[in-house]
Amino acid sequence: MKHYYLLTLGMFFLFFASCDKIKDATTVEIETDLEVEIPIVTTGTSSATKSADAGINAFLYAGTATFSLTENEDLSDYINNIDDIIADGVASIQINGVPAGGSINACLFKYGISPTAGTTAFNLATPVTANNGVISITDVAWINSLLNTLKQNMKASYKFDVSGNASFDVNHVIKIKVPVIIKANPL
Repeated sequence: MKHYYLLTLGMFFLFFASCDKIKDATTVEIETDLEVEIPIVTTGTSSATKSADAGINAFLYAGTATFSLTENEDLSDYINNIDDIIADGVASIQINGVPAGGSINACLFKYGISPTAGTTAFNLATPVTANNGVISITDVAWINSLLNTLKQNMKASYKFDVSGNASFDVNHVIKIKVPVIIKANPL
């Protein structure tokens, strides 16, 4: 009887150890980009506050968009089985079609579970000037916080808000691209 007990106990541990190994062996890694396009529009103008820029108008802008992991075609078959989301490079925020010499002077970027965007991703206070008609900001500091939020609520819809001021009449689209590796297990 004692031998059967030890054998059963050994088989029990072997079974659970094997399950973990099977799960690890069937994990799928998906390389994809999480992308959001935020249409921004000019909401008004204000006078510059620096004495060197006095008399120059700054165009105020704002925009909002929503995002969900369920909208990503690469993930549609695995949305219920995602184990991890890992940043796989540098996130980029880009505005195309900027006039020569145009700059984003300030930018406040927030995100959160819809309908609220209460977490500040970043608050850019240093102007970024266009290079060949493109303003590009690369940043990784806020990505881990966003990914942790996504992991906790994978089926949720997220709201992104952006506002600030620019040296040009802003009626563009801000494109946010975050390269990630998604680890999912279909078992």
